[in-house]
Amino acid sequence: MAIYFVSTSFPGHDLHVYQYGEQACTPSYSFGPCVRNSYFLHYVYEGCGRFEVHDKRFDVKKGQMFLICPQEVTYYEADSLNPWLYRWVEFSGELVSSFLHRSALSQDNPIFTDKTGAVGDALWELLRHGNQPYEDVMGRFWLFLSALMATKKDESSDVLQEQYVKKAVLYIQTMLHQRILVSDLADYVNINRSYLSRLFRQYTGVSPQQYILACKLSAATQFLCNPQFSVSQVARSVGYDDPLDFSKAFKARYGVSPTLWRRSPHLSDERRTQLAR
Repeated sequence: MAIYFVSTSFPGHDLHVYQYGEQACTPSYSFGPCVRNSYFLHYVYEGCGRFEVHDKRFDVKKGQMFLICPQEVTYYEADSLNPWLYRWVEFSGELVSSFLHRSALSQDNPIFTDKTGAVGDALWELLRHGNQPYEDVMGRFWLFLSALMATKKDESSDVLQEQYVKKAVLYIQTMLHQRILVSDLADYVNINRSYLSRLFRQYTGVSPQQYILACKLSAATQFLCNPQFSVSQVARSVGYDDPLDFSKAFKARYGVSPTLWRRSPHLSDERRTQLAR
């Protein structure tokens, strides 16, 4: 068995990988029943086994993957004759629900069949490098998610709607240093504001305003890790002209002021855990 833990001083709130690894199981090896605090994806590369959740049993074989969601009781067991070799990744973040919505996986449908092998290849690309710098881990994990989301059966209208949201998200991520109005965002995407808001809730689970705020404050937590940046400079870097407005928004989201976040990182970790639940 190989396990690689991801270490960083600035874990992202929108998406963060905790660990990844692989295990060639012995016959009838089992894990659980137990509850996890984050998301897990297990991809079966050889053999087979079974996965149980919500009083349902799923037989999982080579080329399939099963999803474990936080706060759910799950159990899985390798086959007694042909035990599986699986590779897994553990992750969490505010954007996970959006990714799941845009993939073929959900709490009600926790089994994914990789018909082309592209998803398995992408996960192996993450694991085969072993321990890596945080930036490399996240880069390869994004490619894995991209491969996963590309497998969802698309209808023309769904593709167009998703492209609107992707274009808006890219604009937000690029323009975090400026004030971003939803009306400007709708003009950029070239659709009606109310339609954009409806699509955002459908694909991300939050309104455009909430998404913009989450991205700005998530970026701010990373800037605050650098003691060379003053709170005022961090505020301007995420589009706040008034540091007081920034501090109020930050405290409303994370429960502590930007200054206290910087001085007491353990408090921010606790708050981060609460937000991830």
